[in-house]
Amino acid sequence: MAKYCNSYGFTAGIAAAAMVAAFFIVQKKECQLSAYDNLQILHVVAGICGVVVFVTSFVNIAGMLHEIKLLFIAAVLVIFGIGCSMFYATYLSFVSPCVSLVSGLIPLSKDLLADKPNVVKSEDTEMIIVTCLDLLAALLLIGAAISFQRRV
Repeated sequence: MAKYCNSYGFTAGIAAAAMVAAFFIVQKKECQLSAYDNLQILHVVAGICGVVVFVTSFVNIAGMLHEIKLLFIAAVLVIFGIGCSMFYATYLSFVSPCVSLVSGLIPLSKDLLADKPNVVKSEDTEMIIVTCLDLLAALLLIGAAISFQRRV
């Protein structure tokens, strides 16, 4: 049993921390969109994956699973797949700005007549941060999958 964290565990741990932060930022948003529910599901799944990989890296799970080829390949593909799904979460958070409602009837936004609203045009800083955290988590989980495959 290793007493240190492998590189795939370290990167997955940072991705999990980013997902926890993004989850709570979206959770405290005042406006609710259906895209936010999908976004939070992706944050929870990526956060759980990051925590599991981080914790199991202390026992060098990649070295143990390498002996069972099918489980090893499945683990690499699951981590890689969750990392790729975070690119979709990045897209969701980018195109879902928070739109406030006046009396619940008329949606107001700075770019009401824009073709495709996004968080940059609507200056929604919280969702810009979530978009950056999602992109960071996607890159870190894909990096964790690659280093997991190399058993580094």
